[in-house]
Amino acid sequence: MEATRAAIEKILAKPATDHVVISVAGGDTHFIRFSDSSVNRENLQAPLREARVEVGHDGRTGVVKTNDTSEEGLRRAMTRAHEAARLLPRDPEYM
Repeated sequence: MEATRAAIEKILAKPATDHVVISVAGGDTHFIRFSDSSVNRENLQAPLREARVEVGHDGRTGVVKTNDTSEEGLRRAMTRAHEAARLLPRDPEYM
């Protein structure tokens, strides 16, 4: 999580626009596999981390979600959110 925090701080030091929001949520997921009406494997655990990148551009807002929380992955998500914002129509309620 510290690497993700450092990557976010580095990205936000030089944002592409004035409106950039990056939020990260995480937790663990647990799975139980069933076969032949009984538990086959128990306690299959996987970490779950997801980043949401929101970029505003000229009265438009683009949002991208990604599970790649590395610096490069967050930069890619920010680029895609910026591209999405440019494609959307202007929001008359954008502040």
